[in-house]
Amino acid sequence: MKVIILAGGQGTRMNGDPEALPKSLVRIGGKPILWHIMNYYSAFGFDEFIVAAGYKAQDIREYGFGQTEFDLKVIDTGFFTETGGRIKRLASFIKNDETFMLTFASCLSDINLKSFLEFHNEHGKLASIATVHPHLEEGKVEFSGNQITNFEKASTDRSLWINGGFAILNNEVLNRIAGDNTRWESHILVQLAQEGELMGYKHDGFWQSMDTHKDKMKLDKLWEDDNAPWKVWE
Repeated sequence: MKVIILAGGQGTRMNGDPEALPKSLVRIGGKPILWHIMNYYSAFGFDEFIVAAGYKAQDIREYGFGQTEFDLKVIDTGFFTETGGRIKRLASFIKNDETFMLTFASCLSDINLKSFLEFHNEHGKLASIATVHPHLEEGKVEFSGNQITNFEKASTDRSLWINGGFAILNNEVLNRIAGDNTRWESHILVQLAQEGELMGYKHDGFWQSMDTHKDKMKLDKLWEDDNAPWKVWE
C-alpha cells in the first residue's frame, strides 16, 4: 500500500531561519523526521512512499533516502501548492481502485496502523482520519459570565478530539480535489464530513506534532532518553 507524505513546508518555526531546511529534514535525535516517519510505517509493512515535496524539494531528493530499503519517490508538487493540491498532483501514481495512506511530515505517533487499516476497510466509507487528544499548552479556562470558575494547568484534554494528521483514503477522494488551490483540511475533509464519507479512528496513545522549536525539543528528549513511543523498529 502506498503512503503519501506531505512534505512541502518550511522549517522556519523551528529556529526562525528563513533559509531553514524543509520541515521534513529537521532532525530528531540526529535523523530527519521524515526518516522517523518512514521507519514507523515500514515497521507495519508499509514501505512504498511518495513524498509530496515543495520547499527545497531537491534537498529532500539529495539527502539520500533513496539509498535506503524504502521504495521512495520524491515529487516536486510546487512551492505554492496547497495541501489538497499536492495530493491531486500525485494522482497518476495511484491506481483507480487503490486505497492509500496519507500523513504529514510533521507528526509522530504510536498509532497501530494495522488496526487503523482494519477500521477503514470495515466501515466502507471513502476516508478515515486518526483523531487524537490535543495538548493544551496554556491551560484550560472555564467561565461563568466573566468569572473564571475553573483553571486547569497545561495538559492533554481527554474530552476533545482533533485531526492527528494520519489518513487512509479510497482513490475516489482524488476526484473531489479541484486543483492546486484546494486545501486538504478546510476544503476536502469538510466536504467529506458533510457527505457522510469521513470516519474517525480514535487514538488514545502518544501523538505529537512538530510545529515549533519547543515541539522539536520534546521529541529530541524522548529519543535521547530511549523513550520514543514511535520507535517500534529495531
